Amino acid sequence: MVTRSHAQHGRCRGEAGESLAELLVAIAIVGIAVVVIVGSMAAAIGLSTQHRQQATGSTLLTSAADAVKSTGYLPCSPTAPDYSPALGTVTIPSGYTVTVNNVRSLDTTGASVPCPSTDTKLELVTVSVKNPSGVTTSVDVTKRTSS
Repeated sequence: MVTRSHAQHGRCRGEAGESLAELLVAIAIVGIAVVVIVGSMAAAIGLSTQHRQQATGSTLLTSAADAVKSTGYLPCSPTAPDYSPALGTVTIPSGYTVTVNNVRSLDTTGASVPCPSTDTKLELVTVSVKNPSGVTTSVDVTKRTSS
């Protein structure tokens, strides 16, 4: 009777290994997990950028509105007032646009009329900020004469 050693048979009962199919399934599962993690990180980075731009835009809008508020009243006639020079005191980050537009006179009923019009000594001024993504946020500032 001839006996063979372990080296001749390949493996013994207690030395079971992994088959090629099992390795391919494990690699596929790890690959799917990596894709999900990378996708989630990309979404988080995108949302973080969007939130940072919104926060910067909100702060910039508040600063620009305060600058317009601190500027003296400019009458609505004979020409539309220009409150844009007030923005000279505001530091505007790269990629952001700040505009002061749509100056309207408010009449006694509270309705707004585009300037130039009869000066009612009460105006509504729109201040807008556009962030690098193209999202525009606006606020209306009420201006009145001190007299």
